[in-house]
Amino acid sequence: MAFSDAKPQSHLYVSTLAVAFFSVVAWTGQGSLLRASEQYFTQALPKIRETLQDENSDLDSILLSILLLSTYEVG
Repeated sequence: MAFSDAKPQSHLYVSTLAVAFFSVVAWTGQGSLLRASEQYFTQALPKIRETLQDENSDLDSILLSILLLSTYEVG
């Protein structure tokens, strides 16, 4: 699943937004966007956990979300 196919508020969607907002903060120094980045990050974690409990879930999109969030934590 690609980001363009992700449903709004899905784990992949909010994980991507968390990293995107954080990247903008890192590049531009606009600290006002950091709060939005943190909110998306904290929304993504329970969504990933919920998706993992569904045995029919798309494992590729879960892995992608986890990898995205790992870059957020490293930054």
